[in-house]
Amino acid sequence: MGIAALAVATGLLLLSLRTPKNRTDPLSLRDFGITGRNDNDVSQAFQEAIDAAANNGGGTLRCPSGLIWAKGLAVPDNITIEGAGVGATTLKLPDGANTDLIQQPCYTHQHPYAGLYFGLRDITLEGNKANNTKGSLVPRGPAWLSGPASVRSPSSRR
Repeated sequence: MGIAALAVATGLLLLSLRTPKNRTDPLSLRDFGITGRNDNDVSQAFQEAIDAAANNGGGTLRCPSGLIWAKGLAVPDNITIEGAGVGATTLKLPDGANTDLIQQPCYTHQHPYAGLYFGLRDITLEGNKANNTKGSLVPRGPAWLSGPASVRSPSSRR
């Protein structure tokens, strides 16, 4: 599989292009109680959906349109997070979270880059920089885009 690199200079965020292997049928975040109309942090339910996909060897998580508040999502390899479209689905770091929006389990702060081999497609990531003093969208490493994605207000302060 060829890999095309796409660097986006937005704080500490570096994005690259690669399509992860999807091994299961897509899972809907709605099945985990996430509607896109939640006003509260849904990190626990989102992580349960990620874990369910990971336990089946990977796959796609379909996010509904709307605003989804989450933080510290540990996304393993071979998972694609898919929204309903750039601008239609926004994954946003909650006020005062002061952590990374998306993490990978193998990431450690002692290394300058993480090996993030998951996918983002048709989604907007919002770092909520005005309400977080530290944290990032994706910590100092490449994420893999398999379609359109947007980055706004990264809270890339460390």
